[in-house]
Amino acid sequence: MTGGVAKTARYDARRGFIEDAIDPRFNRDDPAWNPVWNYDAGVAAKRESWSALLTIPFESLEVAPPGSGTEWKGNFGRLHQARPGAPREVSLWSANPDTTAIEDRQAFGRLVFE
Repeated sequence: MTGGVAKTARYDARRGFIEDAIDPRFNRDDPAWNPVWNYDAGVAAKRESWSALLTIPFESLEVAPPGSGTEWKGNFGRLHQARPGAPREVSLWSANPDTTAIEDRQAFGRLVFE
C-alpha cells in the first residue's frame, strides 16, 4: 500500500498470498485485492517535511490481530519525483546498503506487536 500527499496518490496490492507457482499472480503484486484502509498526509512547509498516517484494519489484511510478541517483517517507503524526468528520491524505513527497492525482502525490518 502506498500513498502520497495528494489524496489520489494511492496504490494497494498484495503479494505472497498465491501459493500456486503456475498462477500468473505468484510472487507478484495482485492489484485486484482492494482492502479498506485510510491514509492521511500533511506537509509542514516551514520544516521542509511531511508526515503520513496509514491505518490498515487487520480484517482488511484477512488475518487475525497478532498477539503480543508476534513478529512480522515489512517495510515502508517513499518515492518522490519533483517533475517528470527529474531524479527520483527513494527513502526506506528499513534500508539495506545494497538495495533501494521497497519490495526487496533483504531490506525488511522487524515489526513487533505489543
